[in-house]
Order: sequence, then structure tokens, then C-alpha cells
Amino acid sequence: MEKFELKCPKHPQKKIKFLVNSIYNDQQVLICSKCIIDSEIRKGEFILISQIMQQGDDNLIQKWPPLEDSQIIKKLVDLTQENNNITLMNNVNGFFEDLKQKILEKIGTIQKIVMTKASDLSNQNEQIIQKYKEISQIHQLRQLLMNEKKQDYNNLEQKCKQLIKELELQKEKNQLIFQELYFNMSQVGKDIDFQSTNVIQEQILLLLDRFNFLQEKQNEEQEEIDKRANSQLLNNKPTIQYEKINNSDRIYKLISNESNYCSKQFLKDIKQILKSIEPLLSQIEAQDIYQKDKEPIKFKNLKKENMEKIESYAQHIYKINQKKKQYIKQIEQSKQIKEINKILNFRLNYLTDSFKNNFYEYLIETYPFLSSIDVDQITTSSENISSLQQLNDQETNELTLLIKKRLEFNQQNVSDSKYIVDQLYQQLSIYIPQNDIRNLFSRFPIFDLIKINRTIDILQKIYFYEDSNKNELLIKKHSNNQITIESNNQIQFSVLCLQNFTFEKNNRYIIRIKVEQQRYYSEIQFSVGLLYQSRYLKYFNYQNSLQTQQVPFSNGNQIEIRIHINESIFEVLDYPNYNTKIVMMNYQSKYQLQSQFNHKLFLNLYKNANISIMEAYIDKEQQ
Repeated sequence: MEKFELKCPKHPQKKIKFLVNSIYNDQQVLICSKCIIDSEIRKGEFILISQIMQQGDDNLIQKWPPLEDSQIIKKLVDLTQENNNITLMNNVNGFFEDLKQKILEKIGTIQKIVMTKASDLSNQNEQIIQKYKEISQIHQLRQLLMNEKKQDYNNLEQKCKQLIKELELQKEKNQLIFQELYFNMSQVGKDIDFQSTNVIQEQILLLLDRFNFLQEKQNEEQEEIDKRANSQLLNNKPTIQYEKINNSDRIYKLISNESNYCSKQFLKDIKQILKSIEPLLSQIEAQDIYQKDKEPIKFKNLKKENMEKIESYAQHIYKINQKKKQYIKQIEQSKQIKEINKILNFRLNYLTDSFKNNFYEYLIETYPFLSSIDVDQITTSSENISSLQQLNDQETNELTLLIKKRLEFNQQNVSDSKYIVDQLYQQLSIYIPQNDIRNLFSRFPIFDLIKINRTIDILQKIYFYEDSNKNELLIKKHSNNQITIESNNQIQFSVLCLQNFTFEKNNRYIIRIKVEQQRYYSEIQFSVGLLYQSRYLKYFNYQNSLQTQQVPFSNGNQIEIRIHINESIFEVLDYPNYNTKIVMMNYQSKYQLQSQFNHKLFLNLYKNANISIMEAYIDKEQQ
């Protein structure tokens, strides 16, 4: 190689020896040894030109090119010196020679073990054959048959029968011996599974194929990581460190789950074993390690007390599933279950038996979470609960009915207790006999009730009949004394009620009727009035009648008729709301009401109306 012979312009007697890798104030970069002494150039800023000339083709020059930190070049130099071809080849060759030796030794050891097993199996075959000869006496049978020429048929026949009889006597015993031999032989055969040899061979070859000595796969993954990192740098984003997770790490994570309660030593040992068999584990496709739409529970995020509850619940469920009666009985007798069950069975809850049974089973199942609940203050008044619990079913239903009525009055902003008593009594009397209502009020005085209305039921005395003899009305009296009247013609009829019964002048009468339209008709037409007579009951003069005005009401509603002769009262109201009331106002009508006798109620019934007489009574309270 040619020498570099240039002279230094500052020191002509000196040759150029160095190249400065930095430029300061336009100073020269080709310098001699004298320039170094005269200037303030630092040692790390100049390079021997001879080094560049001699080593530039095959080696790295530590101080070239200019960098922020030239130590990276030095590290690369050190790395190339370590990974020179000779050293690398020797290391690779040494590894494979050592690997082959260890594999051959391991195969030899396994071969000896298998050969020993095979030898035992062969000896076992000989033992079975020998045992068979002994039990079956096959040798004696052969001798008999081979000597057949030396004896006649009868003699041979007799000897064969004798041998068969001897063996038949030992039939059961010999059966057990052969079964035992078969079992022992089959167990020895299981020790050597020749069907799996091909599988073992394929696994070994596959493992060698996946042998990643040069870590090409890791390099590919590293390239992917580098691409991500470079992309982040280009986007001025902070670099994220990507951690490679292999199958051994995934399996270790599953085993080390907090819920398994594994010891630290066990986890340490299992981690080492998993790392050692990572080449085998890498065959598993672990991209979808968890079930779809499922994630493992993050036990590490749970507090210690949460883990203790989970552990307690798991043990509890195990005992429940095992149907351990003593344990279940202990839970059923616990204070928490008994107190909650009392509330569950409280009559006023009106819970179905099915719900109560299911909820009780749920309480038993979740008992570990209930055990910490303080049930001493579960209700605000245990005394009231206990009192209500003593009511029977009938009393409970009666109390509920009263409460409902009370709520209705509250919603209507009714505060007059006399009005409450009156309305409540009238409404309940539809469903409950009067004596039962009085008993009900006396047992449950929740309304601060004053004197109860005294009434006399006259519904049983009322009978209806048709004014004409055409039988164009269907009149029926029911077992509860209520009466239904239906028209079956298109003309108007007059129906007279209270046969053999007339209104007494000093009594206040209340009559409630229910009117419903017949099918296919949109309107209801009927009239109600008072009729008086001076002759035989059959001959009524409709001109001598008192009728009400039009009463608005809806289909299926009731109307209430109030009659008091001496007080000239003839009123019709919608019931039970009492929003509308029609009264007799003119003087002539009031005079006729007081001056005539034998007043009766009449109904004009049309084709489109059905009428039911629901109630009729004398109100003594209002006398």
C-alpha cells in the first residue's frame, strides 16, 4: 500500500499524520504531530491516516464518522472482535458436537431401559407358555395321541376321557389362573407402547426442525418491534417497550393465579421447567388461549378480604353440592337465615310459595356473604311485626281491605269520619255481609270510627213483575236476593217493582241498581220514577207518576235512589262517586209525594238496557 507523503503547510519539515474529525473555526483537518502540540485538539478528535489507509476496507475505524457519542463505534468494534468467523464457527461446531453426544447418550440410556422391559416381556411369554403346559397337561395328551398305534381304540378312548374328566374338575380354578396370567401380561405390555414410537420420532424431528439456534424468529419479531419504534419516533411519540410473551410465560401466568394458592418454591420450580421445554410449548397455537367473550378474573386486583370471601364461598358451595346435611342444618339454624326467613314469610308481603322457596334456597347458597350482616336491627319495630304475624289469613285479608279503603279516602282528601264510615260501610256491604262488616270494624278500629250505620236489608222482600202479560221481560231473582231484568223486544216496557211492598212515609230508603247496555247498542235508555195508586195494584195510572231528569253515567256503573216520603226526598245519584245528584225541586211534585199513598218505584226499560237490583235497605242511622 502506498504511503501518505504530504507535508504540513504549517510545519514543512513534518509529514501529515492525522485527520481531524471535527471542524473548528475553519481550521485545517489534515495535521502533523507538531500541529497537535501547538493546537488544542483533543485526543478523541483526530485519527491516524495510516489506520484509515490500512484498515478501512475490512475493519471499523473507531473515531470515524463523526458522531455525538463515538462509544457506539467502539462497542461495535468490540462486538466484531468477539464474533469473528473462527470463534463463531468453533462455538457452533462445539455446540452441535456436544449436543449429538448428549442425545446419543440419552438415546442409549432409553434404549437399555426399553430393552430390559422387552426382555421381561419375552420372559413373561415363556412363563405363560410353561404355565399353560402345566395346567392344560397338553404334553400328556400329545403322548396319548402319538402312541395310538401301540393301543387299540377303546383303550385310547378311555384314557382321553379320564384326562378330560380331570381337567373338568379343575375348570373353575384353571379359569382364574388364566385370567390372572392375562391381566399380568396385559400390564407388562402397557409398559411398552409400540404404537407411540412413530409419534415420538415425529415429535423429536419436529423439535429439531423448530430448533432456533440462530434465532431467526426472534430477529423477525425484533424487526417488527423496531418498525413500531421507528414509526413512533417519526410521529414524535414516546417509545413503548414491547415485551415478548411466549407460551411458557402464558402457562406460568395461569398456574400462578392467586386463586390456586401455589407456594413460591413450587412456582419457582415450575417456571424453570416451563422455560426448559419452551421449544415444545412453542408448538401450541396460543393466540386464542381464552374462551370467546371470556376473560380471566384479575385476582391480583382484589383485596385480601375479597379473596377470603371467595375462598369461603367456594368451600361453602362444595359442601352444599356434596349435600352435607349437618352443615346445611347448621346454616338453616343460623340467626341470619332465621330472621330473614321471618320477614320472607310475613303474610302481608303476599309472596308466592314458589318465590319464597326459591329465595330461601338463594339465601342458603349465599350464606357466606350474609354471615356478616347484623340482623338485630333488621326491622324498625319487631313488636309490631310479631303482632301482625299472629293474624290468621282471614284477618290479614280483612285488614288489607280496610287499608285499601283508607288509602282511597286519603287520595280523595276526605277527613270527615262520619262520611268515611258511611261510604266505607256502603262499599264493603257489596262484598261482605253486614254482621261481618260490624265485626271487622270492631276488630280493626283503624279509622277512629264513630257509630256504625244501622241498616235494614229489604232486598229479599222486593219482587218485580211485568206490567203487561206478554212475557217480554226476563226477570230472575238470584240466591243472594239480587234481581236481573232483561228486555227481549224492541218496544218500551214499564216494569213495576216492590210488589206487596210500599214505601212507609217515615223511613229513608236506599236502592242501588246497575244498568248495562245490551250487545250491539251504543246508547242506554231507561227511566225511573215513583208511582202511586188509589185502586187495585194492577191498575196504575202512568200520568200520576213522579219521574227524574236525565242522569249521566257510564255503561256498567250504578245509580243510587234515595226516597223519604215525609221529607219529600226523591233523589238519584251516580254511585259510588256521587258526582251527580238529581233531586225533585218543584212544589207540585213534592206535594203529590206527601199527599198520596202506596208509593212504588217503577222502571221504564227499553230494548237496549239490562237492569240489576243490587241493594235495597232502610237507613235507620239517618232517621
